[in-house]
Amino acid sequence: RWGVACIAYTLYHMFDNMDGKHARRTRQTSRFGKLLDHAIDGSVGITAACQICCECLFNYPEAIHFALCCGMGTMLTCHLAEYVSGIATLGTRFFSADELFLICSLALAWRSLAGTSLMHLGDDSYWCVQWSWTGGVAVMALLTVRSWTWLLGLAAFACVCMLASWPWPVVVYAPCFTVLLLSNSFG
Repeated sequence: RWGVACIAYTLYHMFDNMDGKHARRTRQTSRFGKLLDHAIDGSVGITAACQICCECLFNYPEAIHFALCCGMGTMLTCHLAEYVSGIATLGTRFFSADELFLICSLALAWRSLAGTSLMHLGDDSYWCVQWSWTGGVAVMALLTVRSWTWLLGLAAFACVCMLASWPWPVVVYAPCFTVLLLSNSFG
């Protein structure tokens, strides 16, 4: 099952990269295409990457809700940065969605070949992982968004993630992400 997942996920991110490059090369880009690509990445891509990280990389499936909140926070941060600056910021020169996709494919390959996850995190390391991921998303937001109003909005989303029961973070994320995508694509 992990081998099939590895092949499927690798094909997903391979085609996700190729379709945009092909559209730009043949001058067939559209606002709707950008919207659709980011909507899929912001929902299916984030969910898959978080599940893979929790199960194949860290062997800690109980952390899936926290991982999803980090993923949703990252997508909101990237699209808020684009909304504020007009420049798409989906990662840095050192780490972007492409590197995340590669790590996830390698983690799936490892899990299928070795039969175990790469690292074994448990309850003892949960708070360390939680604070480091939260800190990383916060630093990324501070460096890219550059608007106190929107930073406070991201902080409010973080509070929803920490304090509200599941699925409230998704209920808050879905319309916020949709409005950001529409604003960036057609605004």
